[in-house]
Amino acid sequence: MVRGGPELVLTVDHAYEPDWLVESVDGAVAAFRRYGGDVVVEPHEIPVGRLAVVRDPFGNALVVLELSKGVYVTDDASRAVVVEHRDDAS
Repeated sequence: MVRGGPELVLTVDHAYEPDWLVESVDGAVAAFRRYGGDVVVEPHEIPVGRLAVVRDPFGNALVVLELSKGVYVTDDASRAVVVEHRDDAS
């Protein structure tokens, strides 16, 4: 189960790509491929879980993200400073 509330992440280093929180990045990538999408960036590990970038059949890039390891904790200036690991993360 995916827990948490809405989150807005702003960057000037990357193109606009909506991020979708999913329970399984590998499952989401398989679904995109099955329905005519393709993979721009293969699934890979990040500090808080796994991430991939996919493109739908219409050419829209989307980031799929699973928070299987934890979440980023930010300071008062909204900078990510540490990863808060989930108790059940392996």
